[in-house]
Amino acid sequence: MGQTALFAHESRKARIARVLEHFYVISADEKHDQHFTHKVQEEISLYLQSIGYNIDVMHEFCDGCSVQYKSRNCYGDIAFSVGSFNYKTLIRNFFETSHAKGPQDAAGGLLKRQADLAILRGAVVIQSAKDLFQFAQNNLTETKSDKCQRRIFRYCESIDRSTARLYKPIPGIRSTHQVITHANTKHSKLQIRCLSCYECTNCIMGKISRCKNMHITGQTTFLQPEADGTLNGNTSLVAEEPSTVELIQEGIIISVIFGRVREFREIKFFRTRGGMIFAALCDDEDYDYYLVRADTSAFVLGKRTTDEWGTTWPQGTPVIRGHYYIKSGNNPLLNTLLCKHYALIPAVSVLYIIEGGKNKNKLKLNENDHLSILKVLEERDATI
Repeated sequence: MGQTALFAHESRKARIARVLEHFYVISADEKHDQHFTHKVQEEISLYLQSIGYNIDVMHEFCDGCSVQYKSRNCYGDIAFSVGSFNYKTLIRNFFETSHAKGPQDAAGGLLKRQADLAILRGAVVIQSAKDLFQFAQNNLTETKSDKCQRRIFRYCESIDRSTARLYKPIPGIRSTHQVITHANTKHSKLQIRCLSCYECTNCIMGKISRCKNMHITGQTTFLQPEADGTLNGNTSLVAEEPSTVELIQEGIIISVIFGRVREFREIKFFRTRGGMIFAALCDDEDYDYYLVRADTSAFVLGKRTTDEWGTTWPQGTPVIRGHYYIKSGNNPLLNTLLCKHYALIPAVSVLYIIEGGKNKNKLKLNENDHLSILKVLEERDATI
């Protein structure tokens, strides 16, 4: 229903003081893509301008969700739009998978809990995103915390998607942890680093080429996002990225079986068997991929079937019946089997089979397997 942003800036009265504010954008638009993220960035920029606070260098910290922050379209968008936010430099940092849970999640959780309590007490009726915004605006702008000075709420009924923000594939996206763009850079080039640095003043001020820890972070590389279509509002020549279901129906997938890459352009079976654990393609903001324990080998559905997660697959779809794993605690490599509901996973969505993984209710994924799966996803992204 919305996004939460936390930002701190120096007070004009006391340069050593910093002001922490929670900024919420609530919308009835449920599609959280690069357009939504762009709108949130725009609202933050307008707010900072409204209080007379001019920003030269904006630092963003976010997770690696490919739909909102870390994809070819997201990279292209910040490269071409940094100037419209009135920043000279924009630096986006990516946490490791599932390592981004922090104050921004707590801020979003507070809003939801307060709304739930108000509804249970009969103090308010919330039936829409607009109702939630009105409740928050009337009751939650002031804080009792000595850390957070205020909460700012903005409402957007819908997100403008009339301008195509689509770009051609960029290799190696998933292995980068920092992307930098400058408003005065010719042709909107991006600087890419595998590691971020916040120990030297040069990096904090956006002067990445003068980093004092380059022996640790490595050299920066430059890339030029290429528009995949038009950027003048005419979207008739381009299309949104296909969904997982569309890819599966077309049978276009990149898969690794015990580390061997193969491309499938027609539906084929995998030699899966009961108890085998594999990674599968997914459309989920919180996961790069799903881990599944197979209950059966691949078989063809004899009729249109809905699994216990509510996903329906047409007759003739090759599927594997199994159970999903869910991440356990703060370690993104620890997983617990969800035994309650079974799922039907299309055979062509299998990305990687975990060698030696079998019949485990608790699974600690090998880091090499995790990196291999991410590499497969990069290969897949390059074909879309």
